[in-house]
Amino acid sequence: MITTRFLWMTTGCACLISLSVSVLPATADTYWQCIPATPGDWFHSGNWDSGVPTSSDDAYIGNNGTAQIAISGAECGDLYLGYTAG
Repeated sequence: MITTRFLWMTTGCACLISLSVSVLPATADTYWQCIPATPGDWFHSGNWDSGVPTSSDDAYIGNNGTAQIAISGAECGDLYLGYTAG
């Protein structure tokens, strides 16, 4: 016979597992695409192929690109400099 305590324990475990999976951040990659000879603003979404990076995004600046950060608030998960595709 299933007891009320058993039901609460299994329901609680299922909820905990569900919550722990849902709070994992999704990461995305975004690549700098500004013209290499021209420095560009970190916060301009057009300089990135997937928009300005957030704390959960990995940012790649390659091809001798220069990202200028003139104000505070720039963030990314991981920053890769000098990245070469391939």
